[in-house]
Amino acid sequence: MKKAPVKLFSRLFLLLGADLASKLLVRALMSPGQFIRVLPFFHLEYVRNRGIAFGILDGHAAIIIFASSVVVVLLALAAVTLRSSSRWTWAFALLGAGSIGNLADRIWSGSVTDFIRLPYWPAFNLADVFIVAGVLLLVKGLLWQQ
Repeated sequence: MKKAPVKLFSRLFLLLGADLASKLLVRALMSPGQFIRVLPFFHLEYVRNRGIAFGILDGHAAIIIFASSVVVVLLALAAVTLRSSSRWTWAFALLGAGSIGNLADRIWSGSVTDFIRLPYWPAFNLADVFIVAGVLLLVKGLLWQQ
């Protein structure tokens, strides 16, 4: 058995669990709009985002769910294609967990739960962090391919 798929899925499920658990905690312990100052540059703020990044496509849930589902399928196909290479496992685990986490949240609650707030930036969540980190790892891997 190849180790890359085991690494990929164990990382994906660990990250997905962290994302979904953090959103459940926020929904259980905070009210929408509630703001908690943690550090001068880091706050928790419960925001329900019905759109995608920066609230784009707010109110177009069907389009967002369809597009997100396509992305998840394409990520799965790419991961299967590259299954023998462990160099991509973190990138695909991060992208998969972030995409599935936000898609699941949108399907279950009708919106995505955002709660991390930095100065001069809209609220976001762990899935968003995972997606950005996954994209950066993919770009790094593609630019510095051996």
